[in-house]
Parts: sequence; structure tokens; C-alpha cells
Amino acid sequence: MLKWYEENGKHLGFDDDTYVYRVFEGEDGWTYENIPDLYGFEGFETAEEAKAAAEEEYEQYEAEMRHLLDMAEPIDSEEAFMVLADLLYEQRKEEQMGW
Repeated sequence: MLKWYEENGKHLGFDDDTYVYRVFEGEDGWTYENIPDLYGFEGFETAEEAKAAAEEEYEQYEAEMRHLLDMAEPIDSEEAFMVLADLLYEQRKEEQMGW
């Protein structure tokens, strides 16, 4: 459940100390914006409807993250180092090619 604070006619949604949603009234009704992923949905009739939709989306996101973590097998530090080294190598290779 997100904690909501009202500020200047906008509703700000937080998970612990992380700012994750903003709900505000616009030309096409109430809108919720997903702050980390930079997208939003508009057209809600009330702020409460927009907040409820944001809460539902966030609950689905958390459930997906828990599922991914449950599926992940733990790796040791050597394996983690190799994964990081591979990622850095690929990034540098792409930079050299101008991608």
C-alpha cells in the first residue's frame, strides 16, 4: 500500500521513502503518472479512482518482482564478477562501434 500526501492539489504516492506516483487533475480528467518509468494514464473521474489504479499497478509490479526474485538462483561472487565483466565488455564494444 502506498502512502499518499497531498501537495498543491496533487497527490504524491510513496513506497517507504521512494516517490513512485503522482496524481493530478488535467484537461482530460484525473491522471496518474508512474514516476520511475515516466508514463501515465489519464481520464479518471476522481483522484481516488486514479490513486486506486496506481495502487493496483504497483501491487502487480511488486508481485512480478517477488516472483522474479523467487525464481532467481543465488550466484557466488565469482559468477557475479563474470556477469558484470561481460556487461562492461559489451557496453564498451557498443561504444567503440558508435551504438
